[in-house]
Amino acid sequence: MYRHVLMLCLFLGIRLACTAQTATSWEDAKDQGLALKKIKIVHEHLQALPDIFNLFPNLEEVDFSNNRIQSLPPSFYSCKKLKVINFFNNQLAVINDSIAAFQDLEYISLNANELVQVSAALFSLPRLTEIHLRHNQIKHLSNYDKTNSALKKVDISFNKIDSLPASIYNEKKLSYLDAYNNELAFISSDIKNLSSLKFLFLGRNHLKYIPEELAFCNLLQELDLVYCGVINLPQSLSYLPKLELVYIDNRTIPFYSNLRMRYRQTIQVIPNGQYPYRFSQ
Repeated sequence: MYRHVLMLCLFLGIRLACTAQTATSWEDAKDQGLALKKIKIVHEHLQALPDIFNLFPNLEEVDFSNNRIQSLPPSFYSCKKLKVINFFNNQLAVINDSIAAFQDLEYISLNANELVQVSAALFSLPRLTEIHLRHNQIKHLSNYDKTNSALKKVDISFNKIDSLPASIYNEKKLSYLDAYNNELAFISSDIKNLSSLKFLFLGRNHLKYIPEELAFCNLLQELDLVYCGVINLPQSLSYLPKLELVYIDNRTIPFYSNLRMRYRQTIQVIPNGQYPYRFSQ
């Protein structure tokens, strides 16, 4: 009996310790101080964050989604151990060079904000695996320098981006690139360097052509070209061994099916106005 009580107390102690590392209010956060690992304050109509993040040097995750935050306080960048940042559905307009402070960052969501400018330093972060910038007002992404890349997923859909940064074609681990609904006029032949690419979404852009070199992306599985601006698709796409789904519109002239791939490859013609039409949307 004594042993069972001891085990129960130990279990409850571990649960309380784990819970105590997460704060859902500023009072909780200040009480935990150095022990704090995560702050989650969502749907609270926050317009600003208090400049007290220097009190939480061991903070690893923040979730301030669904608020009205317009800017970040200087002390926010003192949290050098942050791995996850979520500002989904806020009112941020600029991500400046201070973002370079987060060298351990692995995931960031800035979807559904009012961003017009994003520092190249964001894409340079060495441990970042996912960048989500969907539904903003970004017009341009600058080139960036990086010595070690972990980037696997980039979502920049529903912006006003005119071109992809040349540096992005060097992301050897990038498997998911969603640039749907932008103002892209050009995709570089360097796309052949994206050897891990599996999902590529370029619909609703102003492209003049799809480079033949896309056929070097041998792992490509899904390709969205609905109203991307292109009329003729390169025949080389028919030789992609893992390509399963290609989305086009009724103006597009598809490539001829490869007999060896005919049971794998499916070309779907999407009527104008149909949305969504793929799972990721």
